[in-house]
Amino acid sequence: MLSLTSVLPSVNGETTLRRLDPSDLRAFHAYRSDGELARFQGWAPMDEDQARRFLSDMRAASCLMPGQWTQLAVAQSSTDVLLGDLGLHLSDDARMVELGITLSQAAQGRGHALRALQSCTTLLRTLDHRLTVRAGTDARNQPCRRLLLSAGFSLAGTRFEQYKGEWCEELTYVFHL
Repeated sequence: MLSLTSVLPSVNGETTLRRLDPSDLRAFHAYRSDGELARFQGWAPMDEDQARRFLSDMRAASCLMPGQWTQLAVAQSSTDVLLGDLGLHLSDDARMVELGITLSQAAQGRGHALRALQSCTTLLRTLDHRLTVRAGTDARNQPCRRLLLSAGFSLAGTRFEQYKGEWCEELTYVFHL
């Protein structure tokens, strides 16, 4: 597999995928400390020191290493201002990538998430067309469900599990490169 960093940044209209950078701290911390935004996310709100360490760790991390998560920046193309992030986890056998996406509330509803997912799947196809991309969401997260279907994912399964202290229906979507 080729290196993801060799194909970044990736521009798709008004949306750019790139590596996270320490200069993203203010915007990153703003949305990653939003409890409402964290409701359906796999992360918990973080303080500024946690956000700073996270950005530093992601800047130093190798992209797409088996068994590890990599977070990429979703930025406004014209200004390079951070709007959110897209997480990628390569399975231990390097055959599946799980992804998750977070956009600040102010950036939602403007097509950035769809363009970021389109860029991501295009990049992954370039790197290894044999990968399967998987995304999961709480059934109550209607915007995410619509986003995944719009990006070409198909519903692959459902299960009930406890998440953040409550039972929920987890939907799994897949995209075959």
